[in-house]
Amino acid sequence: MYAWSVFRTPLERGYGWSYEETAAPFRFFLFAYAFGIWIGGSLLDRLGPRTVARIGGLLLLAGLALASLQRAPLGLSVCYGLIGGLGAGIAYPTPVATLIRWFPERKGLMGGVGVFGFGAGSLLFAPAIAVALDGAPHEQAFRLPPTFLTMGVVFAVVGWVAGGVFRWPPSAAAEGQAPEAWGTDPLQTVRTWPYPALWLCFLLAGGVGLAAINEASPLLERLGDAGGRWITPAVGVGLMAVANGAGRLAWGFAADRLGRRAAMALMFSVMAGSAVLFALARSQPPALGALVGIGFCFGGMLGMLPTNVGGFFGTRFFGSNYGMTYTAFALAAWLAP
Repeated sequence: MYAWSVFRTPLERGYGWSYEETAAPFRFFLFAYAFGIWIGGSLLDRLGPRTVARIGGLLLLAGLALASLQRAPLGLSVCYGLIGGLGAGIAYPTPVATLIRWFPERKGLMGGVGVFGFGAGSLLFAPAIAVALDGAPHEQAFRLPPTFLTMGVVFAVVGWVAGGVFRWPPSAAAEGQAPEAWGTDPLQTVRTWPYPALWLCFLLAGGVGLAAINEASPLLERLGDAGGRWITPAVGVGLMAVANGAGRLAWGFAADRLGRRAAMALMFSVMAGSAVLFALARSQPPALGALVGIGFCFGGMLGMLPTNVGGFFGTRFFGSNYGMTYTAFALAAWLAP
């Protein structure tokens, strides 16, 4: 997902798509991904992490395999966006929920660890995709289908193998609930005051983060052409991914040490400053600094969401409540430019 901006220029050059058409699959992916997390979270409470991780991986394989056959924006939006996004979303909460049930006293750090790989994966995939798609427009058109298919196979294998590792703690498996046996169910959760506040914070942070992710590669490309090229767009996207992954760990740790509210206030302050710098950047260095700052805080919001959900609403219905809160991400996907 976070490497999508690397696909945009090859789609424009190889298939002759417009800038808006290359954004459509990304928006569909994010929308389906957010609701997939809601579905996956609900399934976790019933089926456990092993089955859910494998279902998500197989759906992602199906979406990317079908995407390799598409040449039109609508087809890619449906296959990569809706089917692939749904699969990625269903699999996403499995490591988070598993770690938090094993280590309920360290929700912040474990939540960050659980979502770390999803953001940091772009460090590997963005440069690899850029190399695979490098070439003249007709070469890029030829290379896009096998790239989608290869990604699907890799993700499915990883999901299947990882699914064999995920399991609830012994007490949770025996009793059907987490060791920390309290929590509000989704209907009770939506009636508490922290829920709308947390949902709104996630919406705002998600909008800023997704806008930066969507524009990262094209912006660095334009600024490099206009004012001197310091780095390639793929490297810039990779650095943003590193910051994203580091933020998930760092802000999760900060939430455990400083408290959830203090850590979130500090994180939003840094994110606001980075967003202003992003809007004003006219060359690659400040733009890269802004992207790294936004990525660091966007990852932090994702990393702190599990500890906020578990802290406010308990862990007994963590999967359902976590997925329900993630619907803010779906709206952010459509509101973000």
